[in-house]
Amino acid sequence: MNEDTSGQMNHKINGEVFKDLSCMDISALIERKNGLDFLSWSRAWAIILSKYPGSTFTYTDFKSPVDTTMNLGCLIYPGGTAEVECSVTILHPSGATLSRKTRLPVMDFKMKSIEQPTTRDISDCRARCLVKTLAYFGLGLSLWAGNVVSAMSQGPYVTDELVSELSKSCSLSAKDVRGLYEKHKKKPIDTASEEEFASFSAWVIENNPKGKKK
Repeated sequence: MNEDTSGQMNHKINGEVFKDLSCMDISALIERKNGLDFLSWSRAWAIILSKYPGSTFTYTDFKSPVDTTMNLGCLIYPGGTAEVECSVTILHPSGATLSRKTRLPVMDFKMKSIEQPTTRDISDCRARCLVKTLAYFGLGLSLWAGNVVSAMSQGPYVTDELVSELSKSCSLSAKDVRGLYEKHKKKPIDTASEEEFASFSAWVIENNPKGKKK
Protein backbone atom coordinates (compact mmCIF):
# COMPACT_ATOMS: atom_id res chain seq x y z
CA MET A 1 0.00 0.00 0.00
CA ASN A 2 1.55 3.32 -1.04
CA GLU A 3 1.59 6.43 1.16
CA ASP A 4 -1.36 8.11 -0.59
CA THR A 5 -3.54 5.02 -0.32
CA SER A 6 -2.56 4.57 3.34
CA GLY A 7 -3.44 8.19 4.08
CA GLN A 8 -6.84 7.85 2.40
CA MET A 9 -7.53 4.66 4.36
CA ASN A 10 -6.60 6.31 7.68
CA HIS A 11 -8.83 9.28 6.87
CA LYS A 12 -11.70 6.94 6.07
CA ILE A 13 -11.23 4.99 9.31
CA ASN A 14 -10.98 8.21 11.32
CA GLY A 15 -14.28 9.36 9.84
CA GLU A 16 -15.91 5.97 10.45
CA VAL A 17 -14.89 5.87 14.12
CA PHE A 18 -15.91 9.48 14.70
CA LYS A 19 -19.32 8.98 13.10
CA ASP A 20 -19.86 5.75 15.05
CA LEU A 21 -19.02 7.26 18.44
CA SER A 22 -20.45 10.77 18.01
CA CYS A 23 -23.85 9.46 16.87
CA MET A 24 -24.28 7.22 19.91
CA ASP A 25 -27.16 8.09 22.22
CA ILE A 26 -25.50 8.18 25.65
CA SER A 27 -28.21 10.27 27.33
CA ALA A 28 -29.13 7.41 29.68
CA LEU A 29 -25.51 7.19 30.86
CA ILE A 30 -25.05 10.86 31.71
CA GLU A 31 -24.72 11.74 35.39
CA ARG A 32 -25.01 15.13 37.07
CA LYS A 33 -22.88 16.52 39.88
CA ASN A 34 -22.40 20.08 41.15
CA GLY A 35 -24.64 21.32 38.34
CA LEU A 36 -22.53 19.72 35.59
CA ASP A 37 -23.35 16.83 33.25
CA PHE A 38 -20.66 14.20 32.85
CA LEU A 39 -19.96 10.72 31.53
CA SER A 40 -18.03 8.55 34.00
CA TRP A 41 -14.69 7.19 32.82
CA SER A 42 -15.75 3.59 33.52
CA ARG A 43 -18.86 3.85 31.36
CA ALA A 44 -16.97 5.65 28.61
CA TRP A 45 -14.21 3.07 28.54
CA ALA A 46 -16.69 0.19 28.61
CA ILE A 47 -18.29 1.62 25.45
CA ILE A 48 -14.92 1.82 23.71
CA LEU A 49 -13.97 -1.76 24.58
CA SER A 50 -17.36 -3.07 23.51
CA LYS A 51 -16.86 -1.56 20.07
CA TYR A 52 -13.09 -1.69 19.70
CA PRO A 53 -11.59 -4.48 21.86
CA GLY A 54 -7.85 -4.19 22.23
CA SER A 55 -7.91 -0.41 22.63
CA THR A 56 -5.66 1.00 25.34
CA PHE A 57 -5.07 4.16 27.34
CA THR A 58 -2.13 5.44 29.38
CA TYR A 59 -1.42 8.40 31.63
CA THR A 60 1.80 10.36 31.33
CA ASP A 61 4.17 10.54 34.29
CA PHE A 62 6.31 13.66 34.71
CA LYS A 63 9.60 14.26 36.51
CA SER A 64 9.28 15.90 39.92
CA PRO A 65 10.56 19.51 39.89
CA VAL A 66 12.12 18.82 43.30
CA ASP A 67 13.52 15.30 42.83
CA THR A 68 14.19 14.29 39.21
CA THR A 69 14.50 10.64 40.23
CA MET A 70 10.81 10.65 41.13
CA ASN A 71 7.90 10.46 38.67
CA LEU A 72 4.64 12.28 39.36
CA GLY A 73 1.17 11.74 37.94
CA CYS A 74 0.95 15.37 36.85
CA LEU A 75 3.01 18.24 35.49
CA ILE A 76 3.61 20.82 38.23
CA TYR A 77 3.73 24.48 37.20
CA PRO A 78 5.29 27.41 39.08
CA GLY A 79 2.76 28.47 41.71
CA GLY A 80 1.69 24.92 42.42
CA THR A 81 -1.03 24.33 39.81
CA ALA A 82 -0.89 21.12 37.81
CA GLU A 83 -1.93 19.42 34.58
CA VAL A 84 -2.41 15.77 33.63
CA GLU A 85 -2.04 14.06 30.27
CA CYS A 86 -3.80 11.02 28.80
CA SER A 87 -3.16 9.03 25.61
CA VAL A 88 -5.71 6.73 23.98
CA THR A 89 -5.14 4.28 21.14
CA ILE A 90 -8.19 2.74 19.49
CA LEU A 91 -7.71 -0.57 17.70
CA HIS A 92 -9.95 -0.68 14.63
CA PRO A 93 -11.23 -4.06 13.35
CA SER A 94 -9.10 -3.51 10.23
CA GLY A 95 -5.99 -3.62 12.40
CA ALA A 96 -5.36 0.12 12.05
CA THR A 97 -4.76 2.17 15.19
CA LEU A 98 -5.96 5.69 15.94
CA SER A 99 -4.26 7.68 18.69
CA ARG A 100 -5.09 10.89 20.56
CA LYS A 101 -3.37 12.68 23.44
CA THR A 102 -4.84 15.50 25.53
CA ARG A 103 -4.10 17.43 28.71
CA LEU A 104 -6.39 18.78 31.40
CA PRO A 105 -5.69 21.17 34.29
CA VAL A 106 -6.32 19.81 37.79
CA MET A 107 -9.46 21.78 38.75
CA ASP A 108 -12.13 21.94 41.40
CA PHE A 109 -15.88 21.66 40.68
CA LYS A 110 -15.95 25.40 39.86
CA MET A 111 -13.43 24.81 37.05
CA LYS A 112 -10.72 26.69 38.92
CA SER A 113 -7.16 25.39 38.99
CA ILE A 114 -6.19 23.75 42.28
CA GLU A 115 -2.92 24.81 43.88
CA GLN A 116 -0.95 22.00 45.51
CA PRO A 117 -3.44 19.27 44.45
CA THR A 118 -3.72 16.07 46.46
CA THR A 119 -3.26 12.60 45.02
CA ARG A 120 -7.07 12.29 44.99
CA ASP A 121 -7.36 15.52 42.96
CA ILE A 122 -4.85 14.18 40.45
CA SER A 123 -6.51 10.76 40.24
CA ASP A 124 -9.93 12.32 39.61
CA CYS A 125 -8.50 14.65 36.99
CA ARG A 126 -6.82 11.78 35.17
CA ALA A 127 -10.17 10.03 34.89
CA ARG A 128 -11.75 13.20 33.48
CA CYS A 129 -8.85 13.60 31.07
CA LEU A 130 -9.52 10.10 29.73
CA VAL A 131 -13.13 11.07 28.99
CA LYS A 132 -11.94 14.29 27.36
CA THR A 133 -9.53 12.35 25.15
CA LEU A 134 -12.33 10.00 24.09
CA ALA A 135 -14.39 13.05 23.13
CA TYR A 136 -11.79 13.79 20.44
CA PHE A 137 -12.79 10.46 18.88
CA GLY A 138 -16.45 11.56 19.07
CA LEU A 139 -17.69 9.82 22.24
CA GLY A 140 -19.61 12.26 24.43
CA LEU A 141 -18.44 15.24 22.40
CA SER A 142 -21.91 16.74 22.76
CA LEU A 143 -21.10 17.35 26.45
CA TRP A 144 -18.34 19.70 25.32
CA ALA A 145 -19.79 21.07 22.10
CA GLY A 146 -23.52 21.44 22.72
CA ASN A 147 -25.37 21.11 19.44
CA VAL A 148 -22.27 21.03 17.26
CA VAL A 149 -22.30 17.25 16.82
CA SER A 150 -25.95 17.08 15.78
CA ALA A 151 -25.39 19.83 13.24
CA MET A 152 -22.41 17.93 11.81
CA SER A 153 -24.64 15.03 10.80
CA GLN A 154 -26.14 17.26 8.11
CA GLY A 155 -23.11 16.96 5.86
CA PRO A 156 -19.33 16.69 5.55
CA TYR A 157 -18.74 20.42 5.10
CA VAL A 158 -18.49 23.09 7.78
CA THR A 159 -21.44 25.39 7.12
CA ASP A 160 -22.29 28.86 8.46
CA GLU A 161 -24.93 27.16 10.63
CA LEU A 162 -22.34 24.87 12.18
CA VAL A 163 -20.01 27.77 12.94
CA SER A 164 -22.95 29.63 14.45
CA GLU A 165 -23.79 26.65 16.68
CA LEU A 166 -20.21 26.60 17.94
CA SER A 167 -20.25 30.32 18.67
CA LYS A 168 -23.40 29.82 20.77
CA SER A 169 -21.54 27.23 22.87
CA CYS A 170 -18.57 29.48 23.64
CA SER A 171 -17.69 33.13 24.24
CA LEU A 172 -16.55 33.83 20.66
CA SER A 173 -18.54 35.29 17.79
CA ALA A 174 -18.91 33.32 14.57
CA LYS A 175 -16.43 35.73 12.95
CA ASP A 176 -13.92 35.14 15.76
CA VAL A 177 -14.36 31.37 15.43
CA ARG A 178 -13.55 31.52 11.72
CA GLY A 179 -10.56 33.78 12.30
CA LEU A 180 -9.18 31.56 15.04
CA TYR A 181 -9.43 28.44 12.90
CA GLU A 182 -7.76 30.07 9.91
CA LYS A 183 -5.00 31.48 12.14
CA HIS A 184 -4.10 28.12 13.62
CA LYS A 185 -4.85 25.79 10.70
CA LYS A 186 -3.71 28.11 7.89
CA LYS A 187 -6.77 27.29 5.82
CA PRO A 188 -10.46 28.35 5.62
CA ILE A 189 -12.73 26.71 8.16
CA ASP A 190 -15.09 25.73 5.32
CA THR A 191 -12.51 23.17 4.17
CA ALA A 192 -12.25 21.42 7.56
CA SER A 193 -13.15 17.75 7.84
CA GLU A 194 -15.68 16.57 10.43
CA GLU A 195 -12.92 15.24 12.65
CA GLU A 196 -10.84 18.42 12.38
CA PHE A 197 -13.81 20.61 13.24
CA ALA A 198 -14.86 18.36 16.13
CA SER A 199 -11.39 18.57 17.70
CA PHE A 200 -11.29 22.31 17.09
CA SER A 201 -14.75 22.74 18.65
CA ALA A 202 -13.77 20.90 21.84
CA TRP A 203 -10.60 23.00 22.12
CA VAL A 204 -12.46 26.28 21.53
CA ILE A 205 -15.17 25.54 24.09
CA GLU A 206 -12.64 24.44 26.70
CA ASN A 207 -10.52 27.58 26.28
CA ASN A 208 -13.36 30.03 25.61
CA PRO A 209 -16.27 28.89 27.80
CA LYS A 210 -19.59 30.64 27.51
CA GLY A 211 -19.65 33.74 29.70
CA LYS A 212 -15.88 34.23 29.65
CA LYS A 213 -14.82 37.83 29.08
CA LYS A 214 -12.52 38.44 26.14
